[in-house]
Amino acid sequence: MPNEDTHRSTPTCWGELLGSGRRRVVILNDWICDTSTWEGARAYLDGASFTWAFADLRGNGRSKGLSGHFTLEEAADDVVELADSLC
Repeated sequence: MPNEDTHRSTPTCWGELLGSGRRRVVILNDWICDTSTWEGARAYLDGASFTWAFADLRGNGRSKGLSGHFTLEEAADDVVELADSLC
């Protein structure tokens, strides 16, 4: 469950959805990079069976401008919030 000080009404990490399948997958940015590293693989992902959520965590890629404490706990809370929004 997100900490009260980091909870937001919308997901705090930037996410892009690909596909429309019932099974949902969250893909996170690589170490010191962003989810653009998945560009070459996207054409091979099964969008009929899965919904793929590409998320750049705070301080990375398209979430670079988001403020925060940049802790592991905060990142985990952001990912859980994004996952919950996919339900």
